[in-house]
Parts: sequence; structure tokens; C-alpha cells
Amino acid sequence: VLGCSKEIAYNTFRRCGTCSGSGNQDTGSKAKCVHCGGRGKKVMSTGFFHMQQDCNHCGGTGETGRVTCTNCTGKGVVKDRSVQTLPVPKGVDSKEIVKDRSVQTLPVPKGVDSKERLKINGKGEAGVRNGPPGNLYVEITVEEHPVFHRDGCDIHVVSPIPLSTAVLGGTVRVPTLSGDVETKVPAGTQQGDKLVLRGRGVHRPNQNKTGDMYIHFAVLLPKTLTDAQKQAVMDFAKDEKPLELSDPQLQELKARYKSWFTA
Repeated sequence: VLGCSKEIAYNTFRRCGTCSGSGNQDTGSKAKCVHCGGRGKKVMSTGFFHMQQDCNHCGGTGETGRVTCTNCTGKGVVKDRSVQTLPVPKGVDSKEIVKDRSVQTLPVPKGVDSKERLKINGKGEAGVRNGPPGNLYVEITVEEHPVFHRDGCDIHVVSPIPLSTAVLGGTVRVPTLSGDVETKVPAGTQQGDKLVLRGRGVHRPNQNKTGDMYIHFAVLLPKTLTDAQKQAVMDFAKDEKPLELSDPQLQELKARYKSWFTA
């Protein structure tokens, strides 16, 4: 979300330096193939059907007298490894079949989410026999954060509050993507109540959209009480009214805590 720098490693081929990607050694005895007229292709006709294939006399090169390069075995590409740094700009919330390890610099647009794929033109494998290079596709995977949970452009965070703050109200400091902020807790806050901070989520420039931050309050009850606290709770209980919830209120509670019902 806020950006970082990463090294990405992927497998690839580079152009053979011995033959400059041609796949053949220069012997000085090259000549135009008489069987294909130097085109490197032959057309096979069967009735109404025409099929083009590499000339079997020159191997599709259009020339005879060539000697296969021993460094790349005629493919024009060899294995290679390079190391570079991957900068990941803020907002960032793999699967190419290749042959060797390489590490490249990748600019990742801000706001990219998990399972999205980035295309880098010309950063794939070198083409066979000086053909054009392929493209590199990188699939983004965002690791889970210990505090924040991302849902699209929205960010969720759990804020624990003591019993006294939940009952009487008050303020609490909550972490956000840009630092801690102090927010008000309404009196009578219930377990799981949430507060929305508009525009505090993830910014997606390509969608011209910024998400929100949701603060979920978790009321932490004390496990031990002093004698004075116990007496205060007992005095409160004398004036406490019994709970009488309507069906809609019970349904609202069930919807709120239905995650408890799953193992």
C-alpha cells in the first residue's frame, strides 16, 4: 500500500553472444538456398490446401553452408542470470514458463491489488534466431499485514477499548495508513460497532478512487476486579433493567456474530 523495493527473479533466455542470435557460426561459405530461393520457407500444396513450412535444406534460414553454433546448439539463445532491484510504489496491495533465473527492475503502479498481472513489454525471453523478445508478466501477491486488513480499496482495523470507554465514551488512538489518529468513541459503544473514516483507504489512480478505513471496536472486559470495582458493578446491577430484545434486535445480533457459528 505505501510502497517498497523488491527484487523479482524469473527464468529467461538471452541472445547468444557467440553467434549474435543467428544460431549459426560464420564460416564465410554461405550461399542462398536454391531450394527455397533464400526465403527459408516452402509452400506445400494438397488440392485446395496450402501449407507453409521451414525449408528442410536450409533449416528456415534461407542460406546454405552454415554451421550450427555449438554454444547455443542453433537456437540463438542461451541461459543467463542478472540481478536488479524491484521498486514497488505505494498502493500495491507469477506465472511465466521460462528456462533460467533472472532478476529485473519492475515499476509497479500504485494501487495494484493481489492477483493482478503486470505486463512489461520486451522483458521476456529473447527470440529464437534473432526473433523479437517476448513480454514479461508478473502476478502481484500482497502479504497479510498484522494490523490492517485490505478489502479492495477499503482498509479494516480492530481497535480494542476498555469497558469504561465503551460505556461512558471517550477517545482512542487508532493506527491508519498515514499514522495514528485520535478518534471519538460514542457512549454505549457495543462489541463490533464500527466507525468509518472516509478517504483513508487505498488510492487507485487508474480508477480515480480512494477507499475508506473501517474501525471495528472490540470491548475488552476485565478478568479481575478490585473490591471497589466489584462494588461499583454491583451497585450498577441494582438499577440495571432486564434485557428484553425484540425479534429484529435478535436478528441483528445473529447477523453480527454469525461468524461464531462456524468452526
